[in-house]
Amino acid sequence: MPLFLRRNRSETIEDLQLESPVRVAVIGLGAMGQRNLEHLKGSRNFRLVGVHDLRRSITEKTARKFRSKSYDSIDACVSDPDIEAIFVCTPHHLLASVGLRALRSDKHLLIEKPMAIDTKSADELIELGIERELVVSVNYSRIFSGSVSSARRLIALGAVGDLIGIETRWNGYKPPGYYHGVHSPSPDDWRLDRNRAGGGMVMMTTCHALHFVPYITGAKVTSAAAVFTRSAVAGDVEDTLQGVMQVDGGATWAVLTSSSQRGIGVNDTTIWGSSGTVVLQPDQIKYYSTRVIEGKRPGAWHEVKQHRYVNYFGRWLDDTAGAIRRRKDLEASPQRAWGTLAVIEALYQSASSGSVVQVG
Repeated sequence: MPLFLRRNRSETIEDLQLESPVRVAVIGLGAMGQRNLEHLKGSRNFRLVGVHDLRRSITEKTARKFRSKSYDSIDACVSDPDIEAIFVCTPHHLLASVGLRALRSDKHLLIEKPMAIDTKSADELIELGIERELVVSVNYSRIFSGSVSSARRLIALGAVGDLIGIETRWNGYKPPGYYHGVHSPSPDDWRLDRNRAGGGMVMMTTCHALHFVPYITGAKVTSAAAVFTRSAVAGDVEDTLQGVMQVDGGATWAVLTSSSQRGIGVNDTTIWGSSGTVVLQPDQIKYYSTRVIEGKRPGAWHEVKQHRYVNYFGRWLDDTAGAIRRRKDLEASPQRAWGTLAVIEALYQSASSGSVVQVG
């Protein structure tokens, strides 16, 4: 795999405003595609040109709503010379194939996570993007959230010291309708099928934590062991997984995630080391350190409050636009997304084989 890209820090993402927005089309107009269209509508650095979905009626309805072109095929969309970038928002099993068609048409690529359902397909996307000098940006936009940024800063300042352990809990309840696309204009049961979804709770949701924790800590997962369970609600994919991973340098990372836990929703990550502990939650950061960090008293807990509604998706779009227009290095690089997918593959392989699996 290529090395992670380094970011040019001469201009912050928040400062970026292009004179000429990137002209983009969206392929895949289900629930996620519709949500992403709203974000694009509010972006100062992208201009929506057109849309396409396999269902013609949805394509036309969406085009009217967003006052854009409607394309009757993928080929018509990716071959339009007025388009500079394609945002692929299809079900997981179609992401890589549609993404490759966009890149072969010399379009920059924005693509929904997890980018592909296996690392081999993700490799093809990365390699073609490099070969054609096109941007490939994967929507792991949570790395731009306030809480992730704060946690990363604290780690860099030495609040934790040498990394010892990580624990991630991401639990909640996904009702049967979720797996049938009840909130989508084009309901489909692809989430129930491992061959189309790639996996369940881990592939669809917990992948965000598997992505942003290495981003925060700089650590790389080297091996994984896991067990999972399935339920009638989740069909052929897992709804609960417990995993333990080894991180380079000797630290361990425990993951507990479930889509069948009723009555409570938990989403937190605790990172600890030789000098302290950082607790990461969606809207706040707490930390304890034996060191003086940003002038705070050592040996005590401190809270870093976050604005819950920081537009991290908009920051991801700006990061991508800057890479396209000004040849800036991506913070949300596809190599990071590849690393996340490699960890997911190892967890699933371990759960199926009952053995420890090396990552990468």
